[in-house]
This record gives sequence, structure tokens and C-alpha cells, in this order.
Amino acid sequence: GALAPSSRFRQRDEGVPRSPGGPPHQSCCHSNYLSQAHTQLGDINNDGAIDIVVTNNNGPVQRLLNDVGTRHHWLMVGLETARGNRFAIGAKVGLFRRGQKPLWRRVHVDGSYLSSSDIRVAFGLGDSSASLESVVVKWPSGEPEIWKDIRIDMLVTLRQGTGERWH
Repeated sequence: GALAPSSRFRQRDEGVPRSPGGPPHQSCCHSNYLSQAHTQLGDINNDGAIDIVVTNNNGPVQRLLNDVGTRHHWLMVGLETARGNRFAIGAKVGLFRRGQKPLWRRVHVDGSYLSSSDIRVAFGLGDSSASLESVVVKWPSGEPEIWKDIRIDMLVTLRQGTGERWH
């Protein structure tokens, strides 16, 4: 049967990230009962690892920092337009690496109920040694642009009109 909206779920202690400053053996959700949790994803501390914020009706906000460190490569891309849809919601961002298939992401903030996630797009690149050739943005207006001087392991903001035209 269906669960009532007021149902509460106890979180398991295993495999749950810990709260910042909390003991490593104790999860952030230990002995908490969550009701109607809303989840936001994003890189809170700009280290390339996606973090989680959980807001709960009738409960505390929980910040779950992903502290995997810099063992793997990544790229975080923010977009800006000059007018209208300032953060280019709906744009597609492609990452092209030598000898690899392109990776594509869509700019969006939707996700969990009553929540908004990071407007930037994240690319997890693992331990790949494939060099980055370019980043392509297909803007919501339909105009594509390419940037060839982007480095990995950093946060970049690409502004419409500053890249080269791409076919």
C-alpha cells in the first residue's frame, strides 16, 4: 500500500556520510527520524566533489560533505548569458577528451521535491589521463560555442559570446 505523507523513516548508520566535525564512526543521521526529506546536490566547497544538503520538514538541515579529496580529476562549469536566461538553464555542455567519447550534461536545477540543486554542471573524470581538447556549449538560443583553453580540476565560468563559433 501507499505510505502516508506523515510516515517517518529511520536512517541506517551504515554507508551514510558524516557531518562536518562529527566523529568518523558516527553518521550524520544517527538516531534521527526524517520526514519528507528534500535533497539538494552541489559542490558546496568548490573542491570538485558533489555534496548533499538534506532539508527535512519538522527537522534539522543536514549538510553532507563529500570529502574524497582530489584523488580523481574533475571539471565544474558555470554558464552566464548577457540577457534573459542568465544562467543558461536548458543549455547543453559537452566535454571532449582525446581518444574518449564526449561527455554531455544539461544545465538544470530540478531534482528533488521542493528543492533546487547547483546550477553548475559537474564532470567527474576519474583517474583518466586523456587530455581535455575542448568544452562545447549549446546555448538555449541554439548557438553553439567552443572553448579550447580549459584546464581540468577547476571551476570555470563560460560567458556567452566569449567562445569560438562551433559547427
